Amino acid sequence: MSDNQIMMIIGGAVALGVIAVIAYYVAAYLKGSIKIELPETSFKPGDTLKGSFSLLARKPIEGNRLFVSLVADEIRERREDGETKRETREIYRDEKTIEGKKAYAAGFNENFAFEIDVPSTAGSGVASVNSELGKVVNLLGDVFDMNTRKTEWKVEVRLDAAGVDLTDSEDVYINWK
Repeated sequence: MSDNQIMMIIGGAVALGVIAVIAYYVAAYLKGSIKIELPETSFKPGDTLKGSFSLLARKPIEGNRLFVSLVADEIRERREDGETKRETREIYRDEKTIEGKKAYAAGFNENFAFEIDVPSTAGSGVASVNSELGKVVNLLGDVFDMNTRKTEWKVEVRLDAAGVDLTDSEDVYINWK
């Protein structure tokens, strides 16, 4: 194969990928939407996170489960050979089911309230990342390995449905000090 043919194949594959991503988001938009509203976005360990969300079904939806999650991801960036590599690892997830299996008719539009507990540091699954010893180990790792680590928290609402899921998320801040 010539270089020109290889470039055409690569270009075609990239174009198909872009079209597939656009088609996914258009299908999700046409199906419906979820919009989260959080009166507060900063919390302390042990607080109760309160919020609401609206669910709009533009088309009939066969829902498997509607749920809200509090999720923590550890983001690790490291430098190797002049390049920065980013790794993400989920270190905490708490889910609360709002509704089980349910059919949503076209035009369905409802608001839902939710509450989810922010973990305390003891036994939460995030204690090792946020403990004093964990901070020292991370700091030493940063100094010697040129690594940086941080924990990012978000609230996510998802309607697990046949076909395309509907979802929305909002970043939140947990103050461990």
